[in-house]
Amino acid sequence: MRSPSLPLLLFGDQCGSHLDPETISAALDGNFYLFFLPANTTHFLQPLEEAPFGAFQRVLRLLNEQHAIDATLCNTSARHALMSAAYEAERSAFAPRVIVGAFRRVGLWPLNPKVVLDRAKANLGVSPTGKSVEERARSAAAVVIAEAQQRVAGVRRSVQTGHVSVERGVLHSPIALLEQDKKRKQIARDQAAAAVEREEARKRRRLELDAEAAAARQARAHKTCRVCRARVHRGSQSWHTCPCKMFVACPTCRASLAAADVISGHLGVCSTGDAEEGA
Repeated sequence: MRSPSLPLLLFGDQCGSHLDPETISAALDGNFYLFFLPANTTHFLQPLEEAPFGAFQRVLRLLNEQHAIDATLCNTSARHALMSAAYEAERSAFAPRVIVGAFRRVGLWPLNPKVVLDRAKANLGVSPTGKSVEERARSAAAVVIAEAQQRVAGVRRSVQTGHVSVERGVLHSPIALLEQDKKRKQIARDQAAAAVEREEARKRRRLELDAEAAAARQARAHKTCRVCRARVHRGSQSWHTCPCKMFVACPTCRASLAAADVISGHLGVCSTGDAEEGA
């Protein structure tokens, strides 16, 4: 059995579930180290695609046909033939020896850079010798294709997003992804705090504006003729004003009988004494 002190290397393409910070943290807590393959390489570097899945599909077809024939000959239902075949195929195709052999053949574990590069060259059409005309032509075409891919990558370099954004075509450590996720969450917290502060500032400003508007309305009410309630005192000395600055009467109303009653009523409650008239 594998020693619990040694992390297990799992290989996969850069899909969203592999890049989820919770998945990465749970894997590291369980002593599993997730290692991501570059994009567009899984067709020749994915160990499970190399043998187990291929064997599973072949065995599944054979066992499914066999179970269906057995059900027909025995006059029984073939309803569960596929599930029974899948169970048996999975046990034989995904055996530990098959998986370990697949990792070894693709050169990922134990790591064999020569095997990995040879498989990459074979899939890119690059000849290891380049002696024949066909091989030299294939090699030249591979160089042109590689340069074109580099130009396209430079122009269309983009990101792939799960919960963490990563650059395509680059090997990423899960620990680095977790650090990147921490920075992203810290930025989100800072932005949220700034948004709260802006909202609080807007509320304070609204309260200030409401207070200013209320003060303006109150000041206008104090400068409005208390008799006709229509004209506003704008500094004219012909108005009847009270020393308390809370009562004014316009020149038109000050001589009326209604003004006398209103002025008398105000003098009865005003604490500053007699009202004075402007010069």
